[in-house]
Amino acid sequence: MNIKKIARPINSAKNEFLKWLRDRNADNIEQFTGPKDPCDGWDYYCDVTAFIGNAYYIASFMIWNGDLKIDFKSDEPEIDSEFDNIDDFLKLIR
Repeated sequence: MNIKKIARPINSAKNEFLKWLRDRNADNIEQFTGPKDPCDGWDYYCDVTAFIGNAYYIASFMIWNGDLKIDFKSDEPEIDSEFDNIDDFLKLIR
């Protein structure tokens, strides 16, 4: 997949989240990559879901019309956070 230059940092954050999941022996890791048509406003969209034990994790990485956003949710511990910069998200998983 060719990654737009604007999306390379968020794609790296997504890859770090995938590594974080694998390091914790996550099961059923799945990725959904969204629309790729630059005319629809999306520069990048990817959902990552997984289970660590019985806990469900989902992170949505997106850039819409140049605005970055990462949504992160888990049910154990219960977290529902939205980030508008990559560093704050990475602090959560480091």
